[in-house]
Amino acid sequence: MFWLNSRHGDASGWRGEARPSRRSGAPALKSGFRLQFGLALFVGFSFVVGLGLAVTRSAAAQAVQAGTPGPRLAAASAARAETAAEPFWEALRLDDVKGLQTQMLRGAGANAVHPEFGPAIVVAARERSPKVLAYLARLSGTRIDATNANNEGPLMLVALHGDLDSVKLLVERGGQVNRHGWAPLHYAASAGHLPTIEFLLEQDAYIDAESPNRTTPLMMAARQKHTNAVQFLVDAGADPTLRNEAGYTAADYLAAHGEHAEAQRLRERAAEFARKYRAPAQAGGGTEAGGGTEAGGGTEAGGGTVDSGVRPKLGESATTPPVPTASPAEATTGPAEAATSPTEATSPAGVTTRPVAPRPRLPGSRD
Repeated sequence: MFWLNSRHGDASGWRGEARPSRRSGAPALKSGFRLQFGLALFVGFSFVVGLGLAVTRSAAAQAVQAGTPGPRLAAASAARAETAAEPFWEALRLDDVKGLQTQMLRGAGANAVHPEFGPAIVVAARERSPKVLAYLARLSGTRIDATNANNEGPLMLVALHGDLDSVKLLVERGGQVNRHGWAPLHYAASAGHLPTIEFLLEQDAYIDAESPNRTTPLMMAARQKHTNAVQFLVDAGADPTLRNEAGYTAADYLAAHGEHAEAQRLRERAAEFARKYRAPAQAGGGTEAGGGTEAGGGTEAGGGTVDSGVRPKLGESATTPPVPTASPAEATTGPAEAATSPTEATSPAGVTTRPVAPRPRLPGSRD
């Protein structure tokens, strides 16, 4: 009976057990294979995506460390709000690039503006933080020629400090060597930094650039008693016959410092310059004549008085130009205070104002 039932396909078998069918396991095996294949494909895809993200993040991190982030990162940094928390400014003041990067990853932008001291790159120049300055300057979204409330750009301030490496970097990154009004050369001359003056002239800085009150770099060097810078600028072709709005020449500022010998030599150079480059009527009348005398007839004698031939403004001495009381680094707005009257000062924007208290500094500033 068992044999017959088995031949005719009865499901009953030996000892009443069901006989396994060759076809019954095939669908289950195929379904398990599909599940395993799908799981492996998902794991593989997740690994590839994770690896790609890791590589992207690593490249971005290396770019940030190098100060040359990609265009997307730079654009995002430039688009952020121009505000930053106190830790950002603290890192900037301490010249801490890593700390600054941390704050930028947390949302601070490269063009963040301090409520009192201006754009970040200007503050870096002002605080003498060359590493942070270089990092910000190399970011493609940073505005290199941003200015503070006194119309001072970073190139002007690093020129004032004599930081030649930073000057070269900012010029390389597109900083303006020539600008309307106060220029970097005014600031370099006021501090007497000959290498910086020479470099700016090599970059085609206009040697007789005039501030809003017509003060030239030569006058700034003389006003701050930097006789070497005066000599260098005159030898480089600066015009010693020019006068500012108060009627003072570079020689007048030297004389006010008691540098009578230097003032006399500069007047002689001015007379030579006038004979060579001025029309005969100008050379003989409106400027210094030969022998170191002023065209107005006055000479420097005894007490060192000079008749400039120009009516002084209210509050100015009728005989000598005002003697500066502080270097540009100590003044409220740097060379902008070279203006003309001891009772007035002309801001970089050309607005005449009363003197103000010394410029406040960030807590813990190094200068």
